[in-house]
Amino acid sequence: MYSNVVLAAVEGLVSHGLAALRFDFRGTGGSGGTHDDGKGEQDDVRAALAHAASLPEIDGERVGLAGYSFGAGMAAAVAAAAGDGGGAIPALALIAIPLGTGRDPSQTLAAYPGPVLLMAGDLDSYCEAGALDELGGELGERAETRIVDGADHFWLGFEREISESVGEFFAARL
Repeated sequence: MYSNVVLAAVEGLVSHGLAALRFDFRGTGGSGGTHDDGKGEQDDVRAALAHAASLPEIDGERVGLAGYSFGAGMAAAVAAAAGDGGGAIPALALIAIPLGTGRDPSQTLAAYPGPVLLMAGDLDSYCEAGALDELGGELGERAETRIVDGADHFWLGFEREISESVGEFFAARL
């Protein structure tokens, strides 16, 4: 919740007049519970979405979803399930989604019908740029793939690129 990547994404949203909600997954930071290998963490994402949509100052029909690293994988899974009839998410941003970890995001994202921003650094060892480009190609026109030269998985020194890309992506779609 306090990573430079998450904070940069939030800054980008807020700079475009969009609200942002960030949270820790169960068992992370000050959150209770224990890690549940992605099952319970998807419930955490759904709970955060439901909470954001319930706030009186938020248009519940315009709640997008973004995630970084493990959170990107959870966001992709939740967005795909929502796209199958559980309340569509209008836009999805995935930053440094771990590829090659046994969970295939291309199959997951095939079920998500909306626009997707895919971001990674060209030095990211968890989200290989070529594989991310391939994923973007599989998703077709609804995917916007952004590979940032010099950035690794932790994006130190590249927060501005995240902020601008995420803010502009959601401002154009929400």
